[in-house]
Amino acid sequence: MTTRMRTTTDGKTMTTKMRVGKYISVQWPETRVWYDAKVLSIDAKARTAKIWYPDSLEDGADATNDAGETENINLE
Repeated sequence: MTTRMRTTTDGKTMTTKMRVGKYISVQWPETRVWYDAKVLSIDAKARTAKIWYPDSLEDGADATNDAGETENINLE
């Protein structure tokens, strides 16, 4: 399996293909730290995606009822 790297317009780097419901890893350029995030939605026309950074990756973690942070990102 090939790992694909993508860079967002705000300089973050992500691994793998983005699919709704899939977990990805996102590297923040300021700290160069990788964070796990779940893809909640993708707007191909607008080239944006909404992702959720959970506070933990415990079984059953869900963006609708668990703590965490969502972010809209612009894709290049």
